[in-house]
Amino acid sequence: MSAVSNSVPRLLREKLPPVELRDLPKPRSLALLVGPGVIMLATSLGSGEIYFWPGLTMKYGFLLLWPALIAFGLQYVLNTEFARYTVATGETVITGFARLWRPLAWVFLACSTLPWLWPGWSTGGATALSWVFGGRPEVISAVSLLAIGVGLSGTRVVYRTVERVQMVLAACIFVAIGFIALLVVRLPTFQAFGQGLASVPTALPADLDIATLLAALAFCGAGGSINLATSHWVRDKGFGMGNRVPKVTSPLTGEVISVASGGFFFEPSSKNLERWAAWWRLMRREQLITFLGLGSIALVTLMLIAHALLFGRDLDIGMEMLRVEGTVVPGGERGLVSTVFYLAVAAIFFTSALGVLDHVARLAADIFKTNAARIRRSNSRYLSESALYFYVLWAMIAFAISVLFVANIRDTPTLLEIAGSLSGIVMFLYSGLTILLMRRLAADVEKADRRFIGHNPFRLPLWRLTALVVAVLFYGGFSTLLVVNTVRRFLGS
Repeated sequence: MSAVSNSVPRLLREKLPPVELRDLPKPRSLALLVGPGVIMLATSLGSGEIYFWPGLTMKYGFLLLWPALIAFGLQYVLNTEFARYTVATGETVITGFARLWRPLAWVFLACSTLPWLWPGWSTGGATALSWVFGGRPEVISAVSLLAIGVGLSGTRVVYRTVERVQMVLAACIFVAIGFIALLVVRLPTFQAFGQGLASVPTALPADLDIATLLAALAFCGAGGSINLATSHWVRDKGFGMGNRVPKVTSPLTGEVISVASGGFFFEPSSKNLERWAAWWRLMRREQLITFLGLGSIALVTLMLIAHALLFGRDLDIGMEMLRVEGTVVPGGERGLVSTVFYLAVAAIFFTSALGVLDHVARLAADIFKTNAARIRRSNSRYLSESALYFYVLWAMIAFAISVLFVANIRDTPTLLEIAGSLSGIVMFLYSGLTILLMRRLAADVEKADRRFIGHNPFRLPLWRLTALVVAVLFYGGFSTLLVVNTVRRFLGS
C-alpha cells in the first residue's frame, strides 16, 4: 500500500469503498453558505415548537422551560458533529456509522423511515387550513402531499428548491408569530417566563405523560433522523468535501449521479489545515445563527403566545388546543389575527411535511446506494442516487395517503406522538454512536499521519464530549421511562 493511501485513517479504508485523497475546497463566505440550518429550523417548527411545547406551557407554565432549552442545545451539538464528519469526508454520517459496523446502515434505514410514515404534519396543516377555508382535512392533506411530490420531481436540483421554499415559509412564519406576540404577550407572561428561567424542575408533574414528554424533547429542534440529514443538506450546500459530491437531481432533467464512492479526505498540509479550520468555523456559525439562534427564538415566542392565551385552560394537547388558541386572540374567531394565526399554524406544519419527506428520501437513497453492493456497482440511471430518492419520496407519499383513506388514521396527536417517541429512542442510539465514531477517527487520523496531532479534525473538545454524554443520558433516560411505562400499561391491561 502506498504512502499516500496510508495517510488515510484506517476506518476510512475499511468495510466500504475507501476514500480518495483530495485537497479541501477553498472556503466561501458565510452569506453564501446559509441554508442547511434554515431547512432544519423550518422542519423543526411543525411539532415541538407549535404543538407539544405550547401544550405543555398551557398545562404547566414554564416549569419545563429548561428541559426544552437543553434539548435544543444538545441538538445543536449533534448537528454540528454530524456535519463535521461530512465536511471532512464528503460522506454522510450514516456511512460513518456503517464503517463502524455494516448492519448499522440498515438499522438507520428503519429508524429513518418507520417514525415518519405517519402523515401527522400534513394532517395538522390541512386541519388548520380547513379552519380558514373549510374542506375535508384528509383531502387537503393528500393534495398537499401530492403537491410536494410534484414540486420536487419537477425541479432540477432538489436541495435548492427545498432551501428556497423553506426560507420563504420560515420568513413568513416569523413575521406572523412576531405580529401575534406583540399583540397578546403582556407583563404577567414575561414574569412567568423569568420565573421559569430562574428555576430548574427537580421532579416531573405527576400527571405528565412520558410519551408526550419524550416526543416534545425529541422534537425540540428537529428530532430523530432529521438531525442526521444535516449531513445531507451540508453536503448538497457544498460545505468542505461535500462540494466534491454530486447533488440529488430530478430524473426529469436526464442527469445521472455517478456511482457512489467512499468519499474524500485530505492530507494535513498547511493549506488544508487552514481550510479545515475555516470550514469548521463556518459550519458552526451557520448552525448557531439559524438553527440554535432563530430556533430558540421561535420556540420561546410560541410558548409565550400559548401562555398568554391558554394558560390554565382545561384542554388536551392537540389540534383542538390550537383551534381554541386562534379564537381567543384579539378580534376573536374569523378576525384578522385569528386568520393569520391559523395560516401560520398551517405553514409551520407544511414546512415540516416538506422537510420530513425530503430527509427520509435522502437518507434512504444514500443508504441503498452506499451499502447495497448490487446497487452501488450499477451505472443504470434507474439505480442512481437521484432515482432512488424519488422512488422513496413517492412511496412515502403513497403510503401516507393510504393511511389517510384506507387505514382511516387521521388523528394528528397520535401520529405525532408515535413519531416523537420513536425519534427519542433513535436519538439515544446515535448520540452514543457519535462518541464512538469521533473517538475512533481521532485516534486513526493521528496514527495515519502524525502531522494531524494538534490539528485533529475529529478530536472532540471536552465540552462537546460532555454534551454528547449528556445527550446519551438525557434521551436514554426518557426513552427508558417510556419503555417502562408502556410495559406497565400493557401488563396492567
